Parts: sequence; structure tokens; C-alpha cells
Amino acid sequence: RRGTNHNMVVVGGSGSGKSTGSKMLAIEHALQGVSLVVVDPSPETEWRGPIQVVGGVYHELGEEALNPLQMGSGLGLDEAVEQMVTVFSVMAGEEREYRDGRPVRRLAAEEKAWLHRELFVFLQSERAGEAPVIGELVAFLEDVSLRRPELSPARHEACERLVLRLGGYARGQLGRIFNRPSTFAIEPGTHVGIGLGALNLALGSEVAPALAVILTHVLEALQRNRRGGGRMAVVLDEAHLVTNDRDAGRLVERL
Repeated sequence: RRGTNHNMVVVGGSGSGKSTGSKMLAIEHALQGVSLVVVDPSPETEWRGPIQVVGGVYHELGEEALNPLQMGSGLGLDEAVEQMVTVFSVMAGEEREYRDGRPVRRLAAEEKAWLHRELFVFLQSERAGEAPVIGELVAFLEDVSLRRPELSPARHEACERLVLRLGGYARGQLGRIFNRPSTFAIEPGTHVGIGLGALNLALGSEVAPALAVILTHVLEALQRNRRGGGRMAVVLDEAHLVTNDRDAGRLVERL
């Protein structure tokens, strides 16, 4: 029925045929005119072939850039900021625990509220021009936000740590991915694969933040696709890499 959102979870032991069955189902949908978006964390980039078979394009995030701040066209500013803060909680939060050898990061509620307010102010001034990058946001937080007189010493220290952690995504290999304008887009009506194999091998602990960034872009593409009346299927392989993290898992819940 129009407007109905169908969801499916594929579970099973290693070698039980999860990937093969999912690929067959995805290709069947693509042949029926459904646009595919596949998120593939596997180092083997096993979805590259199926995406190319149906005429799509496969992007490797270790080589391409996806700007966390380059989203929200068609979203209200407050809604776009809310999605971004969820992503930044995964990127710049304190390490709360480890699952499957990977850190689960989370911002405290007070830090989230502070970041939401400051990000709103920052984007309000940048809204008319080209989307800013993380490095510019970090500079704003350092030069303006952390100097606000109402910050208590304890709150200033917590927010300063947040900004330092976020600054790590503006440098080095992470900067090449997250601190540049996006080099590709998820467009309704096209088949897109996004691989995290290279990132997984080089910086395994950063897969959850990368997935959080990808999912916000997928959410926006779904909203645009819905307005256009098209059909889209999203495949999230190795979903536990996201659902292990509470904030990143919330993005899956929104999908």
C-alpha cells in the first residue's frame, strides 16, 4: 500500500546464506524499479558487484568524503540540527563502554543541549552559503561558544573536551573523509553502494561514527524520495555495528 514502510531483519549463523539471500532480494527489487541504497561495512566490499550489476555506483568511504554538515536541504533547521547532534554524539561523545571491541560513545544530556544550541546559531549564520565543514564548526565553538561568560568552569571543561574530540575529525585520514564537501550524494532514483571496508581496516573504531553520518544522508534521501513518490530500499549490512551504539541505533529506528 502507498505510504507503507516495510522492514525486514535477516539473522543467522556464519555461512547460513544471509548475504546471498539479501543480495537476491535486493536485485529483484532493483529490477522492479526500486532504487537501492546499500551500506556495506565488509572489508571484502561484497556488495560492489550486485550494485554495479543493476547499473549503480559503489563509493568507498575511505576514498570519498561525506560531510556531516552537508545535509538538511528540505529539512527545517531545528530538525537538521537534531540529526547532526545525534551524529556528533557518536563522533565526539565520551567512551562509555566497549562492545565487540569497539567503543560506544555518548554525550551527556547537558552537552547535547549545549551543542544543539551552538550548532543552531552556527548554521543560522551559514545557511545561505555553501555547507560548512567540521573544521569551521570547531573554530566557531573554540572562538565563540567556549568564550560565552555564562559557562561555569565545570561546564566549560566538559564542552572543551567535546570540542577537542570533534576536532579529531578535521585532521588526517578522518579529515579527508569528514572535513571536505561531500564527493557524492544519495539521490532518489539511482542505485548507490557505500563501502566502509577501507575505513574498517584502517580505523575500525570509527565505523559507528561513519555509519551515523551515512544514515543521516540516507534519511534525507528517503524523505526526498517519499515526496517524489518513488520507491527506495535500504540495505544495512552488519547492522549490529550500528545498533550496538544507542545514538547510532536511534538513526536506524528513524529509518
